[in-house]
Amino acid sequence: MGEKRRPFIATILILVMFSSIGFADTGIFIKNFSSSNKNGVKENFSQEEVVDIEEESKDSYTIKRDSNFYEVPKEYVLKTKKINKNYRAIDKTNLLDKPNLDGKVIGELKPGEVVTLISSSGEYGLFAGKNFNKGYAKLKFFKDESFEEDYINCGISTVNKTINNGGKYFYVLVKGDIVPIKEFKNNKFIIIDESGNEFQIPKDYIKFNGEREFASRNMFSRRTSSLNKLISSAYAAVGSRYVSGDTGKKGYDCSGLTFSIYKNSLGIKLPRSSRDQVGVGTPVKKSELLPGDLVFFNTSGKGISHVGLYIGDQEMIHASSGSKRVEKININSKYYASRYVTARRIVTNK
Repeated sequence: MGEKRRPFIATILILVMFSSIGFADTGIFIKNFSSSNKNGVKENFSQEEVVDIEEESKDSYTIKRDSNFYEVPKEYVLKTKKINKNYRAIDKTNLLDKPNLDGKVIGELKPGEVVTLISSSGEYGLFAGKNFNKGYAKLKFFKDESFEEDYINCGISTVNKTINNGGKYFYVLVKGDIVPIKEFKNNKFIIIDESGNEFQIPKDYIKFNGEREFASRNMFSRRTSSLNKLISSAYAAVGSRYVSGDTGKKGYDCSGLTFSIYKNSLGIKLPRSSRDQVGVGTPVKKSELLPGDLVFFNTSGKGISHVGLYIGDQEMIHASSGSKRVEKININSKYYASRYVTARRIVTNK
């Protein structure tokens, strides 16, 4: 495959995601869009239309329809599938600076080394890898190991909400936090948690503009992960018996429920009684409550005597001595609104 003429020194990492290169990813429009190509041909794209993404730049995608190409701002298109064009060198292979026999050798690949195909020109491909700048080589010298995978986008939550996926899993949206977006269907975003569970979210619950800076951060925050576990655990207890002094063996009392949820979900051991639990965590105003916060009440007329776990939308899950079970109830209902005292936030990290 040619002799090695000079050592290859450059060690530039090629960040394919940030360069304008050819590839065939898939995207879906999240709102209607009109555009004209370079010949002045105008096209209308409809919300939820699936399209091929031919190129990507920092702020836009180049969309192909028929034989025409259109530049579309990223805020209009959610990328859903990414093609990873991986190629494995069959033997020792020289990289050239041109896609022809006159090209100079600028590097060498070892047998089995995996590279990314950026584009092709006749029988040559332009390749990039982790430890070298891009170079050309004949496609026949490689084994095609390309594959398609889901592309996870990042949006920003605009609300404080607890979302259920119709099963036993819950996702806690906290305003301003990053939300991983997988798909867009029926005017709703499909988001995922760390385990890949999917949740349908109304479009206006998420701010999405395709800015790359969001994707560079950790999309699964520790707070989101912790709150998802807490709320899922709380809902799992709904319907259980109220048993004074119990933490889950046969049932729960109010502080036994919150004690058990935090201990079993996050390994956090709270004090056992509601009177002592109010002394931990960070004080929170009622108007600033987030799912996972502890809410406290004076139901005895003698100070803190009841606690529940706030789950969002002015509701809590608590073990009620009145109904003799664990239930979900509005904290602004007549009985609890007049007895509300304070709240504490245990999960504060992002």
